[in-house]
Amino acid sequence: MDTGVAQVSIPSTVLCRELDGELVLLDLDQGTYFSMNPVGTRIWQLIERFDGRLQPVIDSLLQEFDVAETPCRLDLAAWIETLCEHRLLKPKQPSAA
Repeated sequence: MDTGVAQVSIPSTVLCRELDGELVLLDLDQGTYFSMNPVGTRIWQLIERFDGRLQPVIDSLLQEFDVAETPCRLDLAAWIETLCEHRLLKPKQPSAA
């Protein structure tokens, strides 16, 4: 990814529920909630499915949506950065092999 982040994790203090096709995230530490549109909801689902690894998320988005790779990467990087700023996601360091 352009931000240098290859994997993220969902903090244990963030709860999520899907309501009417949109995801609602609750940050227990801050006592705030955020709602995701259908695309944001799909990205969150993919992050959960791929254990936070972003390359498979990008690959899936490219297959599911009519988007070119560069804009997809840039948009995802901006989305990840915003969620990290709000402490809804955390950059994850790759584990040493």
